[in-house]
Amino acid sequence: MSDTKLKPATKKPATRKAAPHAPELSKDDVYLFGIGMWERSWEKMGAHPDTQNRTRGWRFCVWAPDVKSVHVIGEFNDWNEEANPLVPVHTSAIWEGFIPGAEQGQLYKYLIETNEGEKLYKADPYAFKAECLRVPRACCGPSTAISGTTPHGSSAAPATTTCRSR
Repeated sequence: MSDTKLKPATKKPATRKAAPHAPELSKDDVYLFGIGMWERSWEKMGAHPDTQNRTRGWRFCVWAPDVKSVHVIGEFNDWNEEANPLVPVHTSAIWEGFIPGAEQGQLYKYLIETNEGEKLYKADPYAFKAECLRVPRACCGPSTAISGTTPHGSSAAPATTTCRSR
């Protein structure tokens, strides 16, 4: 992995122990999110560069209530729908996970499987960059094409987000 793709962080990323999942979110974060009072959620939700067990990658965190599973698919795993599952944090509807080797600028989406088995391909609502629909590799800015649906509401061509550094 090339270090030139990642921007230096303002503080050194924390190194975690060998646990398969060590939540970044505290119980207070989850509580404040649940009551709509978490005013700094962008600091932990979405995609963030991280280092775990001396391995660089990206940590992903998304809210997906009442679903069977959430995965992250993207260029880093050849869009493999089973490669990178997320896990619920503190028995909440917030899902989180770490993907070793993911690099800034790679495209990704959240794959959300409903309890009925339907697969939903969604862009990251906390992304700062997103591809425009029908315009490959175009940057639309922080608030465009984040819903994962076409302008007419179908999910036929979901938006894709890219890893970004904060």
